[in-house]
Amino acid sequence: MWYILPPVSSGQGGHSPVAFDHLTAEDGLSHNTVYAILQDKIGLIWIGTRYGLNRFDGYDCKVFLPIEGDSRSLNAPTVLTLTEDKTGKIWVGHREGGISVWDQSKGSFERFPAEASTDGIDWNKATIRSIYEDSRGWIWVATTGNGAFVFNEKRQQIEHFCTTCQPKTKALSNDFVFDFLEDGHGTVWIATDGRGLNAYDSQTKTTFVVNSEDSLNLQSFEKSLCLDKQGNLWIGTAGSGLYKYDIVGKRFTHFFSKKTDPNGLSHNIITDLTLDSLGNLWIGTDGSGLNVFDPATDRFRHITSTATFPQALNTNAIYHLMFDRIGNLWVGTFNGGLNIRKAYSPPFFIHENQNEYRRMGLRSVLTLKEDEAGRIWVGTDGGGLFYAETKDKPIDLQAVGSISKKVVTCLEPGAKGGVWVGSFADGLSYLDTRSGSTRNFRHRPGDPS
Repeated sequence: MWYILPPVSSGQGGHSPVAFDHLTAEDGLSHNTVYAILQDKIGLIWIGTRYGLNRFDGYDCKVFLPIEGDSRSLNAPTVLTLTEDKTGKIWVGHREGGISVWDQSKGSFERFPAEASTDGIDWNKATIRSIYEDSRGWIWVATTGNGAFVFNEKRQQIEHFCTTCQPKTKALSNDFVFDFLEDGHGTVWIATDGRGLNAYDSQTKTTFVVNSEDSLNLQSFEKSLCLDKQGNLWIGTAGSGLYKYDIVGKRFTHFFSKKTDPNGLSHNIITDLTLDSLGNLWIGTDGSGLNVFDPATDRFRHITSTATFPQALNTNAIYHLMFDRIGNLWVGTFNGGLNIRKAYSPPFFIHENQNEYRRMGLRSVLTLKEDEAGRIWVGTDGGGLFYAETKDKPIDLQAVGSISKKVVTCLEPGAKGGVWVGSFADGLSYLDTRSGSTRNFRHRPGDPS
């Protein structure tokens, strides 16, 4: 069965199929749970997983893991966040392993920070949820339980924000920090556990909290942030749905999943947000696949896993989203590896029964022909002859057992519904589709008949 690829930019509702390639442990990925994805300046894709950091060049995965006794190797196996700074260094945040920094010129990692902290954090054991470089080149580091740290261009610590930090102008509402984002006014928004949203005003050098008027007030353990082309701040929560914050007007809009709304948000546990080139907001959920929000219609499109379509998402548990520079969407998942939606894809999808067909011998197709009745005839290299009744929905391919020829090189519909079948080194056959009978013709030297 083939489907014409629907344009995602149309913002249409429903569940039209969207094709993804899959990169999993079977293809060399070190683990099928993917927490972070980054494309570096030279185009390589870095993939942070539960076990190992991967560098993908389009063909193979180079896997980085800690090496005991080697201080130039990765700090810890689990990678939760990735970012590239303006100098081209790759920052790697670990679970219970602090920060590793990849220096391409040296071809090795270094520990960061090099010196012990005076703020009560053990960087060798810290869990890092986000690393973010702002417009000044400062590095913001989100920790679980120790607040947020800021390092200047010389990578010296210059700020620490936490619940107990003094003066109170450096206080946060919670010490579990998950994301950062700088807006066009220089304010850095800080996503933390709990209610409300923290922020740092770079002009007054003070922190503040904004609150939504709804009863949930962004209540969430984890939050993710995204800025749209109009300067609105989007906040995804783990249970309270999706929020849009008009920074200038200081107004929140709340989107909450309702089963009665087929064009609404499909799930309230949101794991990541990203924007495509057309301004659509892509939303990863933990349990309901992808949502795509079209700001022109205020509608959500849903893209989910389905067992009957092999090129669909292979799981509905999404962890991370990234668009690369040519528009491919990379989707990190729980136990499904990477799902990749190509920006430029062929207009056909693989048949839902592809594995069954391969077992039947339908691997390489040499010829296709449609007869007067609308049947499609398929000649293969090694699997014999197949046909499909196009009036049947869904379309299914059937093997023609009465044709013994395995390599079918050409087909031609004949009179009264018959089909001529040419083969490689096995003569010619005529199939009477009404009776199912077959006549075989072979070349016999010296026999004019």
